[in-house]
Amino acid sequence: MKRFLLLFSLLLIGKIAVSQEIISSVEQEDDLLILSNDHTKVIYKWLNGNLILLSFENKSLDITEKWPNNTEPMLWLDDSLKSIRPATLHSGIKRLSPMDPSYLEVTVTQFYEGFQVRQVLELFDGSGLITHHIWLKLDSGDSYLDNALMARVDHGMIEQATLSTGQAHRMGYFPITERHWKVSITRFEEATDHHNNLVQSDEILTYRKALPLRGNILVARSPNKNLSYLLAKLSPLDWSQQTYPGYDFIVDQESITVNGLGLSNEVEEGWQRGYGFAYGIFGSNELDMLLGLHRYQFQKRSLRPDRDEMVLANTWGDRSKDSRMNEGFVLEEISLAAKLGITHLQLDDGWQAGSSRNSASRKGTKWDDWTTDDWKPHEQRFPQGLDPIINRANQEGINICLWFNPSKESDYEKWERDAEILSMYYTKHEINTFKIDGVSLSSKVAEIRLRNLFDHVLEETEGKAVFNMDVTAGSRMGYWYFGEYGNIFLENRYTDWANYYPYQTLRNLWMLSKYVAPQRIQVEFLNKWRNQEKYPLTDRYQPYSIPFEYIMATTFAGQPLAWMELSGLPGKGLEAASLLRHYVSIQSAFHNGIILPIGNEPDGKSWTGFQSIVSDKEGYFLVYREQHPIHHQELKVRLAIGKSYELIPLFGERNTTTSEIGPDGKLVFDLPSPWSFGFYKYRLKE
Repeated sequence: MKRFLLLFSLLLIGKIAVSQEIISSVEQEDDLLILSNDHTKVIYKWLNGNLILLSFENKSLDITEKWPNNTEPMLWLDDSLKSIRPATLHSGIKRLSPMDPSYLEVTVTQFYEGFQVRQVLELFDGSGLITHHIWLKLDSGDSYLDNALMARVDHGMIEQATLSTGQAHRMGYFPITERHWKVSITRFEEATDHHNNLVQSDEILTYRKALPLRGNILVARSPNKNLSYLLAKLSPLDWSQQTYPGYDFIVDQESITVNGLGLSNEVEEGWQRGYGFAYGIFGSNELDMLLGLHRYQFQKRSLRPDRDEMVLANTWGDRSKDSRMNEGFVLEEISLAAKLGITHLQLDDGWQAGSSRNSASRKGTKWDDWTTDDWKPHEQRFPQGLDPIINRANQEGINICLWFNPSKESDYEKWERDAEILSMYYTKHEINTFKIDGVSLSSKVAEIRLRNLFDHVLEETEGKAVFNMDVTAGSRMGYWYFGEYGNIFLENRYTDWANYYPYQTLRNLWMLSKYVAPQRIQVEFLNKWRNQEKYPLTDRYQPYSIPFEYIMATTFAGQPLAWMELSGLPGKGLEAASLLRHYVSIQSAFHNGIILPIGNEPDGKSWTGFQSIVSDKEGYFLVYREQHPIHHQELKVRLAIGKSYELIPLFGERNTTTSEIGPDGKLVFDLPSPWSFGFYKYRLKE
């Protein structure tokens, strides 16, 4: 008998991760590998490192599913592979940075002729989901893996009895014990300069022939049992992935597999990290599953008020580009940011000496390759460097942030130099927030080096760095990859091009928020007084006709982004300062809950909003009345039916009410006029 046991405990603080002392463990006994914490227990059969899923227990919901006859390993590359020595098992306590929580990491290494493969499993104290990541190391120039890594599904004739999932390499295998399962697949869009419909979901029935599916979130529901599988593929979006086979999952009436490892033979030295997935088992209640998915997103990188919360202003939204960027302009922006209640001011493209191709000057050409001197402050615009800027910002309580475009020349070959540049700005000026633009995940080498860059800066800043990951163009990180490094800069919208509509921005955030924690998303509000003439007079949704406070409030579920030159606001714009200050005072408490969409999809004429679930007894509602003709509306909320709750208005509509949740799970809200909102705290009335 072989037995290995590791236990550790720690105290978790905060509502996103449940506050309790828990114990995580990994145990190897005979031919079993057992991972467990207070939420989950999963048992694999150990077949020389081939992990075969035998059972999964959701302790919180008292649900257990077993597969005693399962013989298929999670990771599969090719039947002809033969191990050359016994697999190894290592485990330990890891953490992303000193500012983030610890978690249990279990590493299984298998040895083959010419290469090694690792399955790295992660178990987080505040989550019931298990994470698998795949790693590869080539020991020789063997090109054997070319075909396996690029395997595609073969759509043969119907007479072929099955389309075996064994034809496609995989990193996860989940048995289905009965027919007629319903599968929901959700795919996402980035490159938001080109896309304005960011979430699409389809529902299918399993079939005798394997169905390849594209998407990052898969939910499978049993027709006869209180059972659902949740699978999240941790990778860029579809074709932004490396060696992408054209699909992410394969389903049939016997199994669900996770596909597309993101590994490549181009990396000749060291370990390369492929993609991964997180999975859990839940009942038929969708809320339990969504709570689990959202909690999971804050396990490796916690949401810290002193690092991650912000109301950030960025001047690029007024389309002056870099033409106004200079010391005097920035000093004025700092003063106005303090008056308006902004917490962070970001100097976008133009603060640096090197002129980018987006410069207002035709001389600007930089984009793919930069020098060290390019990332010094522009000598003419900032003759004294950044010192006067930093000093004034410190006096006003404003955090200065910078725009940065890593050099992608030769697959980010200069990543170490770029990491040192960012670390220097932290060391010299305590700047820790950087908008990362121009990224192209063009190769596996590029992916690895970008991750090295971010890891290095995190280490140098002791975890204080925040990267605003721009997903507006190109092949970038999406919503499920590199999430441990900061937040997502979602979209560019401009009144100059008449493509900014507050309800559409709210819609994008609302639709993403079902799956992607909105606290991780920067979302914009603009100066509504600019470019009124660019919108048709008959356009009922043009920004100028909407109250500025309402426009600002559409961003509150995310990280608000003032996408404008603050000096361009009229005096009445600065009158919204009291609203922003109210918001900043409760931003962390509001974001400390699980934020999910409620009401109807924003379309300019609906009732819609968000609910922040802090506990089963309290939380927050942020409710919007668009151009809807009726001043009161029933909205389905996520509260206990038959219980009474007190609604305490914080800002917006101020009528305090006590309401009982009816049998349909709905709550009545009343807002006085179109384009109005209410921000409430709710608590259970004992």
